[in-house]
Amino acid sequence: MSVPLESLPQVVQVTCVQLREGLLEILGEDLVALWVYGAVTFEDRPRHLGDVDTHTVLRRPLNRNTVQAIDKLHASTAHAAAIEWDSWYILERDMASPLPLPHAFRENLVDQAWALHRAHWLAEQFVLLYGCVPSEIVRSPTWAELKEGLRSELNYIEQRVPVPPYAAPSAAFVVSNGCRIIYSLRTREVVISKRAAGNWALTHLPASWHEAIRAADRAYNDCVMPGDDTILQSVVDAIVTAVRDEFA
Repeated sequence: MSVPLESLPQVVQVTCVQLREGLLEILGEDLVALWVYGAVTFEDRPRHLGDVDTHTVLRRPLNRNTVQAIDKLHASTAHAAAIEWDSWYILERDMASPLPLPHAFRENLVDQAWALHRAHWLAEQFVLLYGCVPSEIVRSPTWAELKEGLRSELNYIEQRVPVPPYAAPSAAFVVSNGCRIIYSLRTREVVISKRAAGNWALTHLPASWHEAIRAADRAYNDCVMPGDDTILQSVVDAIVTAVRDEFA
């Protein structure tokens, strides 16, 4: 059973319904499925939410006017709710592919985390907003595919390493996601929240990181304390290096 919509924060519930209704009005029968996934679907979600992640499955390619209408819908719903969408649009004909999929209408944009997304959906870590469930149209990822997805996550945190002056949320992302990647590489389990991965890290990763892991947790709860920036910055390079080493 997938995650119920009612378990999401109220503002996210309302906004997701608005997105669904808007997409149905724009796309009609060309809307195959709409799923919400990511941090917001976990029970231990952070108080400070980043993006709200959605995947939309389309029956056919879209024309320019339709794309513009979708962009306007995302902008208006996000602004009204003070959230940010991280929304992917994928063609139904591509869904069975094991390879990273191109965005349906964003040129040169490819979902490098495609295997990781499939793993979450097939573990029922998603909210079904409309249409068919993922298990009907996607294939189970292999460990090799998941590992490549995790490598793309490493590439992402390498790009996000904060350079002074930096902000706690950016460094917190590197710390938390670094712990999650290491957890997944060691356990071969990729369906886990950042908070749960951080709790695991407090037992299994170097004690010198523990203060920063706790500071990252505070950042996700909007409870940053004086000195947390410095604490987080002190370990980000070591964590990124450790993640690289896990792939060796």
